[in-house]
Amino acid sequence: MKATLSIHQLYAKPILFVAGLPLLLVGLPALMRRIYR
Repeated sequence: MKATLSIHQLYAKPILFVAGLPLLLVGLPALMRRIYR
């Protein structure tokens, strides 16, 4: 159980990073527009 749990934790972080990076790239300019409007 511990082995599978650690594997899931190892794979969860890169998936969140890969999913979060495009959101950050799209969300950051949108936030900048809202602030400077």
